[in-house]
Amino acid sequence: MKAIVVGAGIGGLSAAIALRQAGWDVAVYERAPELVAMGAALSLWPNAVAALDRIGCGDALRAVAQPIDHVALARFDGRPIAGFQVSLIMPGRTGYLPTRTALQTLLVEGLGDVPLHLGKALVGHRVDAAGATLTFADGDEARADLLVAADGIWSTIATSLANTHPAHAGYGGVLALSDPVPGFPTTASGTEYWRPGERMGVFDLQGGRKYWFYMKNEAGPDESGAVTHDFVAGRMKDWAEPVRAAVSATPTERLIPFSVHAKPRPRLMAKGRLILIGDAAHAMEPNMGQGACQAIEDSVTLGALARTTPVDALAARYNTTRIARARLFVSMSRQGSQIAHRLPSALFAPACAIMRASFPLIGPVRLRQMYSLPQPAGTS
Repeated sequence: MKAIVVGAGIGGLSAAIALRQAGWDVAVYERAPELVAMGAALSLWPNAVAALDRIGCGDALRAVAQPIDHVALARFDGRPIAGFQVSLIMPGRTGYLPTRTALQTLLVEGLGDVPLHLGKALVGHRVDAAGATLTFADGDEARADLLVAADGIWSTIATSLANTHPAHAGYGGVLALSDPVPGFPTTASGTEYWRPGERMGVFDLQGGRKYWFYMKNEAGPDESGAVTHDFVAGRMKDWAEPVRAAVSATPTERLIPFSVHAKPRPRLMAKGRLILIGDAAHAMEPNMGQGACQAIEDSVTLGALARTTPVDALAARYNTTRIARARLFVSMSRQGSQIAHRLPSALFAPACAIMRASFPLIGPVRLRQMYSLPQPAGTS
């Protein structure tokens, strides 16, 4: 069986590795002319780390990524709201924070003999009962038994299948990687700070550096470019000291602007000879740290099913296996922005108090469910 994966991001590369290990003939097509350093960092929690272990990439991750074990939520001035330790919830496990570039690099290395075709902008695709045909801007065509769309939130392939469209979530901002931060050594921890309409996250990176993000409410995506280094530094004057220190240790040119978009909960993730992976299937708000994790879960699940499932039945089985969990994470990620970004400011303090009281009771149970990698029925 031959599969074509469209997109060489985290999900696409993971899917290609998983399918190749399942015995498929795989090729990856990416519109970018080269894979360049991009983005900042991303969190990989125990479910994604377990998935990477299944495709033989877990040790490579551990070699390049900072462990993140202590996670906290706090008000802007440092007053605690909630917190947990990953290794207490999942004994023997922890989270990791790789740079996006490091993760992409180790996945490219994990491709082995899978060909990676760069500079291949997709201009058309056709899926029929026997497979899929792709047409590229340079005139080339490719044919396979299975098409895996891993080309992101704006995927036209996904739109043609599921007819869902991204929508602006009402907030955005910047993210960055700092230089080493004096006085704040690496402690395998990360904290997200909240204020009505604003959030700031600061997470440890290797070498004493920090990954941080700042998000604020915005009327539209065109506002994200107005969030400059001076703007963030000005907003942080009365925030907790770790926040101010991370911003101060970051060169102005390191800031990467973004505006949050997300899709509704997926109704369909596969049909016939077409499979959707990652943001193409279920782009979610970045509030649970599960966007990349779920893309990797999608990919490893697809690879496990592809070992024993006839190609004609693969899409239906993948859809049944993944849809409920994907829908859950899209919903939870939406809920994660309610207190800081959607509640009236008068309700902010009461909501934080409720969360502080309830989290010890329900948080560990919910996190254990999130961080456990499901095993598809009938696979090993």
